[in-house]
Amino acid sequence: MELAEIAKVFQAAPPVLSVYVDAPHVEDVRERVAVKWKDLRRDLTERGADEATLAALAGAVLDPHLEGHGFAGFAGHGQVLWSRRLPEPVPREVALPGPLPYVLPLLAWRQRRLPYVVVIVDRTGADIYAYSENDVPVDTEKVQGSHDVIHRVQAGGWSQLKYQHRAIDSWRGNAAEAADDIDRAARSVNAELVLVGGDANTLHFLRDYLPEALRPKVVVLEHAGARTPGSLSPYLEEEVGDRVADAAKAGLLAVFEKFEEERGQHDRAADGLAATVAALQKAQVATLLVTDDLNDSRTLSFGPDATLLATGADDLRALGVESPQEARAADVLVRAAVGTGADVVVVGPDDPVTLPEGVGAILRYPDA
Repeated sequence: MELAEIAKVFQAAPPVLSVYVDAPHVEDVRERVAVKWKDLRRDLTERGADEATLAALAGAVLDPHLEGHGFAGFAGHGQVLWSRRLPEPVPREVALPGPLPYVLPLLAWRQRRLPYVVVIVDRTGADIYAYSENDVPVDTEKVQGSHDVIHRVQAGGWSQLKYQHRAIDSWRGNAAEAADDIDRAARSVNAELVLVGGDANTLHFLRDYLPEALRPKVVVLEHAGARTPGSLSPYLEEEVGDRVADAAKAGLLAVFEKFEEERGQHDRAADGLAATVAALQKAQVATLLVTDDLNDSRTLSFGPDATLLATGADDLRALGVESPQEARAADVLVRAAVGTGADVVVVGPDDPVTLPEGVGAILRYPDA
């Protein structure tokens, strides 16, 4: 899931209905999901949601062919704008009509998962599994190298060295072919992590053939074992999950440390609502940091473009916006961030960063 996908949801005309609900793809709980949705639909009808939009969402929520446990979706004017099944339950079930989509729970889920590739190699080739954000690979590939002399023989005499060199050349050739396919798989999901395991000699050669940009993303697995076509072993799946979680956590910590550093230097950071709004108005934000608090009653005004936001409607009217709209402050901030190409990090209560007003930003450039 790229932020560009979410940016399109913000372009929809209001109102937008945002729904997060547990809807497991399991035969014996479908009836319970249907009952839950019926109650939720009744509540949303009472809150003004139109029947056409609710009917469209019902089809997505109750679709028996879609795997997963949680459901996140946005709909309006009789159509589903965006929806996805999540591999685990949603942190909390929410159904919220409003002028803007409520995307913060989805972004919080996204930032703790990374697109990645798992590669198990031996001297003949590699098994490659590409993952976007779910636990099921979006692509799998079995690479069988075209170089077939793979064993170093103990032939004796003058020919032994020749056979050994031919075997090593085969390992190198197969590793080079695998590296090309690994690169393609990594680019297909914009992988931030490449987890490799298997034959030690082949791994040594593989590093030499991977593109330079991919090498810093490579992590060697400890429990890869031999290639097993079609799936990863339970031990390996556990290690992969741990490695991905560690990498995602490290990435978030780096963002928090950068924000604290820039805030401490009073340089490339905005701290608080007013300062962050001012930075977003200038498309100055590189990374928006925001908390997710549905009890936060603050609102902001916004216009048709991403940079048209303000603490009051009169400020936008002065800029020529004829009919400014108003929405929850956090939703307006996220709309402006994704609309100007900024990253968004949702700060949780246990994260090691302090946001006194629930919002801050790392800036692309300092104020003059």
